[in-house]
Amino acid sequence: MELTELTNRASDLRPRGVLGAELRLTLIEEHTAVLERDEVVHSTGASQALTVQVWLDGDRSGTATGAPDAYDAVVERALANAESGPPQDGPVQRQDREIGGLGIFDPRRANISETHRADVLKSARQSVLAADELEPGSFSYRDEQVTRRFASSRGVALQETGTRFVVQGSATATAPDGDFVLNERIASRRFSSVATLPLGEFLARRARVVRQPGEGLPEGPVRVVLTPRATAQLFTHLGPGFTAARIAEGAFFLTPGQALDPRLHLVDDGLLAGGLTTRAFDDRGVSPVALTLLRDGRLDGRFVTVAEARTHSVRPSGHLMNGELGPSNLVLKSGTRSVNALLAELQGPSFRVDDLPDCSGVDLATGEASLVVHGEVMEANKAVGSMRHVRIAGQLTEVLGKLVEVCNDTDRWGAMDAPALITQGWTLSTAR
Repeated sequence: MELTELTNRASDLRPRGVLGAELRLTLIEEHTAVLERDEVVHSTGASQALTVQVWLDGDRSGTATGAPDAYDAVVERALANAESGPPQDGPVQRQDREIGGLGIFDPRRANISETHRADVLKSARQSVLAADELEPGSFSYRDEQVTRRFASSRGVALQETGTRFVVQGSATATAPDGDFVLNERIASRRFSSVATLPLGEFLARRARVVRQPGEGLPEGPVRVVLTPRATAQLFTHLGPGFTAARIAEGAFFLTPGQALDPRLHLVDDGLLAGGLTTRAFDDRGVSPVALTLLRDGRLDGRFVTVAEARTHSVRPSGHLMNGELGPSNLVLKSGTRSVNALLAELQGPSFRVDDLPDCSGVDLATGEASLVVHGEVMEANKAVGSMRHVRIAGQLTEVLGKLVEVCNDTDRWGAMDAPALITQGWTLSTAR
């Protein structure tokens, strides 16, 4: 179903009592590869999904998803699913569009062979095998090409094609207090990134760091250094909290009158060139607005639905994807000095945490955080030991309310650019 046909069908539903309609078609082509010992198993697949949303009289709306070749049946289900909804909802009118989706399509994907894909996995596994006291785990690769088409009864017609490449692997490391597993993931819009970044060496390097010989730290208050990866993992977990509805309901630990550290400046940029979640439009055909979520440590922008935007006479933010309102590409402003230089000036030990593998211990509503981590014991900027399977706990209003330092060491992890942070307000314990 090409865009022209999609547009015609969106306009042809009025005889069925439809006041307005939006049609979304998603086409996915994917290739996956899994390394099992020395053998790489490949598989390919393709899928198509058509979503029809209709608006009827009485502020009723219905949505259904199905195969494009079952168009009539999908429409019938959407009509049958119609229920009362927000009176301000309905198709979005044509907008003055910005250029979007820059750098999200890699034309090389069509020429990538199974050998190229297999080499990425084999190289990563070989690097792990070459490391001391490190046993390789599972390694997998996935690439996809996604084409999205959108049409509405208000004359909006949009199309975008993007690619994503993801390689991930794991390794088990030995240590005196028990084995531990490390996971690594590289995701990009371009094959060159996953093909050249040394995933296996990353695993080996991180294993060496958290096996650093030396003494640990006593239980109690601890200063924690979050690497760019750990900072990105934390703020990626917090991202869905910045919705207008959640903040209004008091379901997010940050409130409009609350002040965090004034050096915290967080931006959501759905049009970031080459960003992992960059897009020209969302599920409702709205181009994403760049939002400042935290300005000088205070709540500023928030993700807004079409209905909420119309109620408050503002523009919808363009952040509804796959039926959920949430962040796109997040960027946290960095500082001016390196973490190495800043640590050299601090008195007393710090605990450097490179990975937050499970952020489920962070409660978005209360801000209470309790995380099991591995880390490196630092004296000034020198590593003097390491600790594994320990718990750090704190209240994020305190941890983020008075940072020790925001560093200029910045890296991209997933869909976020983040600097290292030197934080306080944590309590260290050996309870897992």
